[in-house]
Amino acid sequence: MPTVKESWSYHTGVPWRSSADAWRTPAVAGDGTVYALGEHQLIALSASGQLKWQYPDSGPPRFGPLLSVLIAEDGAIWGGTQFGWLIRITAAGEAQPQFGGSVVINQLALSPTGTLLVCGEKLSNTVSTAGFPKEGADITRAIGPSIGSLKSAAFGSDAAVTVEEDTLASWPLDFQQPNWRKKVGWGCHRPAIAKDGTIYVACADEMAAINADGSSKWSFSTKFPTPAVIAEDGTVFFAGLLDGTVYSFHPDGRLRWMFPVGKPVGSTPAISRSGVIYVGSQNGNLYALDNSGTPLWVFKTKGEIGPLTIASDGTVYVQTGDGMLYAIAQPQNGGLAGQWPKLDADQSNTARTIANQDEH
Repeated sequence: MPTVKESWSYHTGVPWRSSADAWRTPAVAGDGTVYALGEHQLIALSASGQLKWQYPDSGPPRFGPLLSVLIAEDGAIWGGTQFGWLIRITAAGEAQPQFGGSVVINQLALSPTGTLLVCGEKLSNTVSTAGFPKEGADITRAIGPSIGSLKSAAFGSDAAVTVEEDTLASWPLDFQQPNWRKKVGWGCHRPAIAKDGTIYVACADEMAAINADGSSKWSFSTKFPTPAVIAEDGTVFFAGLLDGTVYSFHPDGRLRWMFPVGKPVGSTPAISRSGVIYVGSQNGNLYALDNSGTPLWVFKTKGEIGPLTIASDGTVYVQTGDGMLYAIAQPQNGGLAGQWPKLDADQSNTARTIANQDEH
């Protein structure tokens, strides 16, 4: 199998791992700036791999390691920490007042109306991202009431989906009362939402497809699947952690193809405009597969591959378990493509359905 070479690499240090989700994907801004989590810092790199800034400048952050990174509509970066604090950082690297204090922020998600959902281990809140920077009482008023303990969440066009310990719930965007609740298997996390409202949620022993009304659509048994990604035509891709296999399914649950990597796969796939699917394994290999599941090439690293992203210029960004961030130029990609093409949906990690192809 042919191999490709990196364009550049940067030593970020190994990102902190938590029980909710071991890996986070880098975020890429509209100007090509890459935001990656390091051992203690949030690191901002130019598209050519030059350090722009890091937060904090030195030493560990006051409120614990950063666990999540998301880019809001105004270009500000939001980070969640191990000790439950939320930090807003401007594109120039200037930190805004921190607030929060629940224990462990598992994930951040941004609604189509600019509401940030902070998924916390002990409690979860909504935060209005409008009108920042704020101070004092203005920040307090921007924070909504707690909606309980959440592992993860996703936004569709008119509803949010949240994952508790053993419960999936659908909410209106104002989070006043849930539309429905549904008991699910254990170990579920990181839902993905298709444009037709279908919810794909990865649980410990299956990938479950749930209709928008909460009824079951189909499921596939596999141990510890990665979160799903969804192509523009509704095709679903995910990988089985323990069986070392990448799966492709039709929206109705019919299997399209399988690609055996041969090693455990903990990397959520990513879909490019060219139709190439990228997925990494714990043996340090990043695979590029065509739409029929045929391998095109492999990129070899020295660490476990985490969830990756694809920038608008086609560059594939891969962060590994040995603390490296790799950039692989692939201009033919044309960026991400699909209804939910990577972990947390888009370059900004907003965790919301991409309604129109031109939005990314």
